[in-house]
Amino acid sequence: KANLKPAGAETTLLDADLLIWTAGATSTNTRRGILNSILPRDEKGRLVTGRLMRVRDTENVFAVGDCARASKVPYAATAQVAIQQAPVAAWNVFATLMNKSGQRDKSGNEYQLLPFEYLNLGEMMTLGSDDATLSSLGGLIQLSGPAASVARRLIYAVRMPTVRQGVTAAIESTERRVLSIPARQDKRRGKAIKWK
Repeated sequence: KANLKPAGAETTLLDADLLIWTAGATSTNTRRGILNSILPRDEKGRLVTGRLMRVRDTENVFAVGDCARASKVPYAATAQVAIQQAPVAAWNVFATLMNKSGQRDKSGNEYQLLPFEYLNLGEMMTLGSDDATLSSLGGLIQLSGPAASVARRLIYAVRMPTVRQGVTAAIESTERRVLSIPARQDKRRGKAIKWK
């Protein structure tokens, strides 16, 4: 059950087995989104969680991404962190629901909640439409320029939730980059190429 109290409205009791709220980051000077919550927050307004991604002083509330603070030193507010936190939180929600309903795993034990462990995979940054920089493996791999731009787009394609989304992202972003290079080179010589 969840109590919902919109600003200026009556409290509504919502009877639900599972409630997913995607609040995201908000400005710290307005009482909107996560800042309007009674859940424990740090000085920047992020929900305080532990390694299980469970909000402090709760049994069934989990938070991920830039609205959550899962460690003493906050993780960067990046997609990389949120993407790694999401499956841990999803499993922990599942385990919590299964344990609450009395269900057990194949060994007859309660489902174990998983701790979050962040793995820094490096950084990628777009520097315009055909330029990027990326660094990974502690600086062992470093790319910049158009090659980094294509690599960055392909890495994002691989990280898509479904194969179909990944293939679509890879084809569309790479095709635009590859097909635009000859057109730009030819325009410099005064000839325009018309792609069909």
